[in-house]
Amino acid sequence: MKVMVNNRASCPTLYEIHPKFGLLRGREFEMKDLYTFDLTKEKSEETYEEICSAYEKILSKLNVKYTKVAGDPGNIGGSLSHEYHIPADAGEDTLLTCDSCGHSLNKELLKSDTQSCQQPGCHGLLTESKGIEVAHSFLLGTKYSEVFNARVKHSSTTSILEMGCYGIGVTRLLAATLEHLSSDEEICWPRLIVPYQVIIIPQKEGYKHDVTMDLASQVYDRLNYPNEVVIDDRTHMSIGKRLIEAKRLGYPYAIILGKKVRQYLKLHTCLLDILNKLILKLQALESPAVLEVVNVYDNATDYYSIDQLSEKLFDPKVTL
Repeated sequence: MKVMVNNRASCPTLYEIHPKFGLLRGREFEMKDLYTFDLTKEKSEETYEEICSAYEKILSKLNVKYTKVAGDPGNIGGSLSHEYHIPADAGEDTLLTCDSCGHSLNKELLKSDTQSCQQPGCHGLLTESKGIEVAHSFLLGTKYSEVFNARVKHSSTTSILEMGCYGIGVTRLLAATLEHLSSDEEICWPRLIVPYQVIIIPQKEGYKHDVTMDLASQVYDRLNYPNEVVIDDRTHMSIGKRLIEAKRLGYPYAIILGKKVRQYLKLHTCLLDILNKLILKLQALESPAVLEVVNVYDNATDYYSIDQLSEKLFDPKVTL
């Protein structure tokens, strides 16, 4: 028998006594807590590994580097504890990782000033790094269940419950990933949680912007990801200025309706049917690769047809 108590009603809002570092340690923050109860120590250890594996899957799916380290149970107590850190110079925790066996721990656990790995049979050296803690797990044993006499009857016997407690910082995770991935000039989001995947930037006023605005709407509809795409309709600004802002805000991709689109429009002599002809061409199988797509994070540019956009920009493994 296993019982998991998950605070699913809402992530509890907690209050930091000493807020600092902006969003990394705000006055208020949200935690997703979990408490587990098992009949035996062996089962509780299995549950512990199951929850730890779930945290690792979350961090892996975010596609960010992280370090799982042996942690200090502190006042919470218990026989086993692990912390999950995202590397960042702004982190308050000092992490030690062996350059040989890969064992990692929080420096708080080191009982001496030695820089040698303490694992049996390992002679590697410990290297220091800074990390931001985003999750923590504790194997509590019977520390609290004994105090409250938390027992359960099963198979004609009575057992004291073996407990575990776990927490992952929802708001901390958001701030920590941004701190880890971004630069001083540009925000870089994990693709899984970026607010929008694509920004479409049509021409500036005076450069056939009315036609490219209509084309932007067509591209938006054709992508068929309404909650992932934004049209930047501030056509009083140049494409360059809007692209700079897109990079600062962290859009992974920018579709530029720029020079190649204008050149393509010049092939048509009748202004009244420019839009219809362009749309028909773009909807055809041989639609031209005139849409400039900027991969903001990789600083790479390529040209695609409208039919290629969804395939090139949206990875189902990322956007689901």
